[in-house]
Amino acid sequence: MTKSTYLPRLTDIDIERQLRAMGGVLIEGPKWCGKTRSSLEFARSVFYTTDNRDLARTLSDEVLMGATPRLVDEWQLEPVLWDKARRIIDERSVPGQFIFTGSSTGTTRAPAHSGAGRFALIRMRTMSLFESGESDGSVSLAQLFDGTSLEMHQITANLKTDILWALTRGGWPAALSLDRDAAGLVAGNYVKLIQHRENSHQEDHASRNGGARLDRAKQTLFVRALARNVAQPVKVSTLIEDVRERGGTLSRSTADNYLNYLKSVYFVEEQPAWSVSLRAKTVLRQAPKRHLTDPSLAVAALGASPAQLLRDFRTLGHMFESLCYRDLCIYAQHLGGEVAHYRDASGFEIDEIVTLSDGRWAALEVKLGDAQIDEAAQQLRTLTERIDTRHIGEPAFLAILYAGQYAYTRPDGVHVIPIACLSA
Repeated sequence: MTKSTYLPRLTDIDIERQLRAMGGVLIEGPKWCGKTRSSLEFARSVFYTTDNRDLARTLSDEVLMGATPRLVDEWQLEPVLWDKARRIIDERSVPGQFIFTGSSTGTTRAPAHSGAGRFALIRMRTMSLFESGESDGSVSLAQLFDGTSLEMHQITANLKTDILWALTRGGWPAALSLDRDAAGLVAGNYVKLIQHRENSHQEDHASRNGGARLDRAKQTLFVRALARNVAQPVKVSTLIEDVRERGGTLSRSTADNYLNYLKSVYFVEEQPAWSVSLRAKTVLRQAPKRHLTDPSLAVAALGASPAQLLRDFRTLGHMFESLCYRDLCIYAQHLGGEVAHYRDASGFEIDEIVTLSDGRWAALEVKLGDAQIDEAAQQLRTLTERIDTRHIGEPAFLAILYAGQYAYTRPDGVHVIPIACLSA
């Protein structure tokens, strides 16, 4: 691949900025999301650990030598490289020495040092609609936080021909240049890769959990249970029951083992609950919502076609929410922020809470179509009556993300934003 075919990523700006400040940058995220390709835009030399594990183990100092920044791809396969790089960074005392990439958080031999003060951590996800060119970027999250009101305008993307395709194809960089038949296979192959019993990291994970092996058939049922409950704060016991209803048996310890493995390889991402002071004496629920790392994986795990999704609006709604969560995470991270959700003991909930490092925050509801906009706007206004804004301040904005074609600000101040026009 040449640089002329490279689609820029928002993380590129973060990588460049951190390389000017830190000795190294660690880029973590799922396989195939583009970590290596983005790193090659900045690296002047490269070492592929996957192809040279013996060399990395026996000559770790030598393999870290080369023009800087030096890319070390899939470093976690030989954790000794991390500690050696940390020492080199200390000795050279010059920023921009290394770019490390990793597709899993688990290793059989943990590094001796965390890397604090030497490495900056950057999380990479699959491509947002803005990065893949399917959002026109006419509404900026940064501008919304600065108080910009929306002038009504129409976009061309629509649910049936654009959003639904983005859901089923996913944000995989390699899929963007393929024809539709080929692109539709990428997510399905990813699911099979994760479930394959010979996956080396899966064996590593099993050995670190008392030697328990991960059964492929049971894990398949578990992944499908996650897909059916995507973007929902379901308990692990609910996932176990889902597996049992479909003829499987799963103990709590095995389910926890599967879930931990899937999180460690960035197949599952947990959206945390928002911690905030309430005006009323109620209880906040702390259970996370679970998403697959790209909404296309949920579609593939269930074997759902676009036509089937259109006949099941409840499932489609959850998958659309997961797509919105992915994009919001990418845009918020670019602004130094995070995305949580709100749910209290009464069942009242808000889909997305975006908080920035300077303390500003915003609340967003996700809906498929126009019919639910009034209800969602009322939901957002109710939130401000429940939380103690004396401590956290008023929201920077309230908004509804949907799969429609018109962006505008309602008379009550709530923004209505098509996901296909949002950007950072």
